[in-house]
Amino acid sequence: MSAQLRIARPVADLAASARLYREGLGWVALGSFQDHDGFDGVMLGPPGGGYHLELTRCRHHPLTPAPTAEDLLVLYLPDAQRWAARCDAMRRAGFAEVSPFNPYWALRGRTFADPDGYRVVVQQAAWAPALRIEVAPEGFSDWSALLALLRESFAYMQGRIDPPSSLDGMGESELRAKAARERLLLARDGPRLLGCAFADLREDCVWIGKLAVAASARRQGIASALIDAAEALARAHGRPYLELQTRIELLENQATFAALGFERVALSAHPGYSHATSVTLRKRLAEGGAASA
Repeated sequence: MSAQLRIARPVADLAASARLYREGLGWVALGSFQDHDGFDGVMLGPPGGGYHLELTRCRHHPLTPAPTAEDLLVLYLPDAQRWAARCDAMRRAGFAEVSPFNPYWALRGRTFADPDGYRVVVQQAAWAPALRIEVAPEGFSDWSALLALLRESFAYMQGRIDPPSSLDGMGESELRAKAARERLLLARDGPRLLGCAFADLREDCVWIGKLAVAASARRQGIASALIDAAEALARAHGRPYLELQTRIELLENQATFAALGFERVALSAHPGYSHATSVTLRKRLAEGGAASA
């Protein structure tokens, strides 16, 4: 039998708080009790989940809830539509949207507070506990592994795009030279290489190229984490945009980048082609977030 995690919190109004969490988070009442040694309570959570929230109220000596701004419940939802719908549900239920104490939670999430001051973050990301993002890692030398990751990740394009990917003409020496000109971004789990991208610091943007995620690590928020690293680089150097290109045929890629906040801004053709072969996508950074160069 697997373990269960219970988070217990005293509240000022048990019925109102229970309704708030049911409607806002979409949880159900898993159990309840009344006047158990002077305590009333309700347990809320997702059916079949490995965790639940217990809300309690003491009839005789009620406690005044005293949470801090860093006492958080964090709900990870990588799908953009599910994340937006959950945020809307939190607002409709009566949660107040607040600024997070830690600005990290504002990058890809929204923070909400209940009437007692308890906070819930709805984060548009997947939780990857051992994921580490490295920017221009010193001493990196495993170019063969990087090339293998890129080739595996780009293999599905073969026969679908015209002209073929520029990766077809690249080897370890070309990757090494590209990393010397640009910033190499790596996603690792311990020694395992899970994802990569190149970030080119241009005059008005950070240009992202060769974004790849290992097939075994997809749908875990790794591409999103690499985009976040590029965004941090853009902010640090005062660049207002991220830009990248994907092929016109790869509609699924265009949809993925749209979910990450990118918008189509241009079409272009490779040399020798009279029709568009690539789509340029741009993500505008929030105003006031860019630092001076």
